[in-house]
Amino acid sequence: MTPAIRTSLIAFGLTVSLAGSAWTTQAVLAQTRQNPRAGARREAHPVLRNSLRQIEGIKARLQNVAPADFGGHKEAAIDALTRAVKSLTPGLP
Repeated sequence: MTPAIRTSLIAFGLTVSLAGSAWTTQAVLAQTRQNPRAGARREAHPVLRNSLRQIEGIKARLQNVAPADFGGHKEAAIDALTRAVKSLTPGLP
């Protein structure tokens, strides 16, 4: 597989993952609009927490399931995901 194809596959995978998180975000927002009093104890920042769970899942799949190094892009993606989690987590209560 050529480096250009690998890069395209990685970009496609990340795009699909981000699109999935956007869809999930819309579903959460739609639920809260329909019944804003559903459950007096709501989680603080549910969309952000869900996104963090998805990022951790993507990172785990890259570390455990992805078959190749993809020319160093796999490790770079894992590092970027780790930095994203570290930068978002301190802002949560």
